[in-house]
Amino acid sequence: MAGSTSCAHAKSTFTRTVVSAMPASHMASQNWEDFNYPPLLNLWHYAPHELEQGPRFVARTLHAALLLTMLALVCNLLVNIGVVVAGFSHAIHIMYAFFNLLLGTLVGMWTTMGCGYKGMATNKPKLMRRYLWVWGLLTLATAVASLLAVINFNGWGRVASLLATPADPTVQSFWVVGSVIESSVWTLACVVSTVAWTMIFRANRDGPAALRWYAGSRR
Repeated sequence: MAGSTSCAHAKSTFTRTVVSAMPASHMASQNWEDFNYPPLLNLWHYAPHELEQGPRFVARTLHAALLLTMLALVCNLLVNIGVVVAGFSHAIHIMYAFFNLLLGTLVGMWTTMGCGYKGMATNKPKLMRRYLWVWGLLTLATAVASLLAVINFNGWGRVASLLATPADPTVQSFWVVGSVIESSVWTLACVVSTVAWTMIFRANRDGPAALRWYAGSRR
């Protein structure tokens, strides 16, 4: 048992040593002092064009997961505004939706840019592990939001509930259509977030060799 553990540790160390000795131009070319993301605020450095093909694909997948999550939160805010204006929900749900959008955007950007993207581009396991923990929780949250009708979220459960309980035709039509759109975006965000999480998991486990695999798989 102890022997197999030692062998596994030695293999992992050997793999990382060999890989780290390989050319890593995608790491050296990054100018981390060039803060260009998000536009106007310029809090992090994000330049996937500076990376090689494999890491570039991973970086853009991480970014897509972030943007889809933010889009889902925007949809949630718009649907809640419409439902509250129609008088079918309490105004506090708008405040909840806005707070979720603000918090989700801040945490999402920090996790994606400051942990996932930078950890992957510089091969820093500590940053990648931080991404795996936080983004893993956010991915579970997107799954819940896509499936259930919890508080002010309009998942597929909300769609089923609205269709089963007739209400004012105009309001119901808006709420059903809005819920379908919101649920669809949440579902897509969950799927892409899972893919992004898996990519960073492999990069953390196998090192830069895992990133080169994505370049080969897209040829």
